[in-house]
Amino acid sequence: MLSDQLLDVTTWAPLIDAFPKPGTDDATGIFLLRRALEFILRHELAHVALNHEPRQVAEGLTTIECEREADLKAASWLRGSLQADSERSLEARLAGRELSLEQRAVSIGLGLGCVI
Repeated sequence: MLSDQLLDVTTWAPLIDAFPKPGTDDATGIFLLRRALEFILRHELAHVALNHEPRQVAEGLTTIECEREADLKAASWLRGSLQADSERSLEARLAGRELSLEQRAVSIGLGLGCVI
């Protein structure tokens, strides 16, 4: 039956190589997946760190306010101390810490897509 096949992921989904060769599309995908999951975990931890449950009762915070606050805190934690280089020309390629910042930004976007 088709429903049985859909439940058995191994019959149609490709296997995931958790340690793909660097520089490949698979490596990029795994990197972004891990970073997106890091964002989601940080987002959930932010709810705890920001005391959202008691604050919703005591301060009347809405769910939307709590979600936005958790998103901002998670993004801040994931970004760390990385900052864009204001001296870099727009045509210059990203490198080093700025490239890492850009990768984290993409991952934050992917993670946000999962928690919204």
